[in-house]
Amino acid sequence: TAVAPFLMCVDRAVVAAAAGTAPGGSLFRAIAGVAGEFVTKPKTAFAQPALWMVAGVYGGTYLAKNVSDVCIERRGLSESHKGAAAAKFAATTACNMGGSILKDAAFARLYGSAVAAVVLVPPASYTLFAARDCLTIGGAFVLPDALATAVTRATGAGRETAANVSQLVSPPLMQVLCTPMHLLSLSLINDPGATAAVRLARLRVATPATLLARSLRMLPAYGVGGILNATLVARGRALARR
Repeated sequence: TAVAPFLMCVDRAVVAAAAGTAPGGSLFRAIAGVAGEFVTKPKTAFAQPALWMVAGVYGGTYLAKNVSDVCIERRGLSESHKGAAAAKFAATTACNMGGSILKDAAFARLYGSAVAAVVLVPPASYTLFAARDCLTIGGAFVLPDALATAVTRATGAGRETAANVSQLVSPPLMQVLCTPMHLLSLSLINDPGATAAVRLARLRVATPATLLARSLRMLPAYGVGGILNATLVARGRALARR
């Protein structure tokens, strides 16, 4: 809930920009326009289903991650245990992927082109969304642990500092791979008859701005959100021990 408003603004704007319906054709103008609704029409903005779709996706994702951590701990396994890491990745990815695919398909129909509102989402788009989500979860919950260990060994930084830095850096970096997948999946929905050459040309134009926007989006989603989640879990554990 804490991070959903910013994420929803970016998601809506990216869909509109990909469909050519963003104000002035500008991705960042579209983000500003959606964000402005929280100031000018807060009651409507906070009541819109799109916001709570996003909150549901990330609430479910962190729930799956936290439950997985508890199960791993109660079985006496460490975070570095291969089987435990794989199980956590599978559980978190399944929850995130299911929610994200449904949310993205709904956003494409709500905020995409007129064609997207009436056509079925093609299987290739679902496949691209799924691959994107696997990489996203890996960058959010698996890669940070490995990167934190590397940072500690290379710099001598404390474990907590290295973990926080890694949690902020890893998710945005993964967008280098995820963003083209996301744009291509939207292209398949918005313009099912386009040729491969046309799609590649559009990707070259749209990717830089979208990569920046989605990288910034990852900071609250899994950077700030990940640190906030870890802090709340730690405080909950402390209270439970009293």
